[in-house]
This record gives sequence, C-alpha cells and structure tokens, in this order.
Amino acid sequence: MTEAEFNQIREVAWRRPLTAKEQADARAWIAAHPEMADELALDLALAQAVHRIPDTPVSSNFTARVMESIDREAVDRERAGFWEKLMGDYRVWLPRLAGAMGVIILGLGIWAWNGRVERAKITSVLTQVAQLTPSKDSFQTEFQSPDVWKDFDTIRRLNEILPDNDLLTILK
Repeated sequence: MTEAEFNQIREVAWRRPLTAKEQADARAWIAAHPEMADELALDLALAQAVHRIPDTPVSSNFTARVMESIDREAVDRERAGFWEKLMGDYRVWLPRLAGAMGVIILGLGIWAWNGRVERAKITSVLTQVAQLTPSKDSFQTEFQSPDVWKDFDTIRRLNEILPDNDLLTILK
C-alpha cells in the first residue's frame, strides 16, 4: 500500500465508517509505519465523534437566503459612496496604520534621545578643553623660545630617503 492510498483511506474515514477491508489495509500500513499509528488513531477518533453528531435540519429556503445575502453585499458595495470606497474595510488598514505610527514614534524618540546624548558628550568635551587650554601669553612664550625649534631641521630630514653609498658599494 502506498502513502497516497493510506491518505485516501483517511479521507474516507472522515466521510463514513471504514469497511473491514479498509480497516485491514490501515492496520497493514500501521504495521509497516508505526510512527503514523497515533495520527491515524486520532483521525479515526475524530471521525467517529463527528459521525455521532446528529444532522441539523436546514430550512427549505436556506440556499435562497444565502444567495440573497451574497447579492445584498454586492449591491451594498456598488452603492457605497466615495468615502466608503476610498477607505475600504477599516478593520484591515487601521491596525497596520497604528503599528506604523508606533514604529515611527519609537524611531523619533530614539533619534531625539541619541541627539541629546551626543550634545551632552560634545558639551562635556568642550568644557574639558576650555578648562585645559593655556592662556594666550603662556602659549606665545612657549613656542617663541629657541629650544622648541633647535631640532626642527633634523626632524624634518627624517622623512627624506637618502641613499647609503657605503651599503651600495658593499652590495656591488
């Protein structure tokens, strides 16, 4: 028995009680596939419970009433004014709009908080710099002394690449 045939037996069990042959086929499938035993037992129990429910009598004009309701909804949609057509079913778009507004408000709040934190950091750094900046007189006297500039030429030449003649002659 294939899996498709087993699924067909399950579908038949939903509609009516299984015959003896169908029950034997289902037991053979379960013997070959024990992992499906619980699922089949559940399906059969559910089918039996549904079969025990008595049929509810339906009024003689049930179909006519359903069709009339469908036609009434179609007519209501055609008669709807501009505003109703534009807005559609508010139960669909209103929750989406509320969610989008929540995300926007949350984003703006985080952006404002981040700006406040950045401004506080900048204020703190500027305050520290203002406290550490030397006076104008000490700055001028510090860089006007000749001791600051005595090794300037040596330091400037450090970046120049000069060939080492002695090394070149040894390598030749």
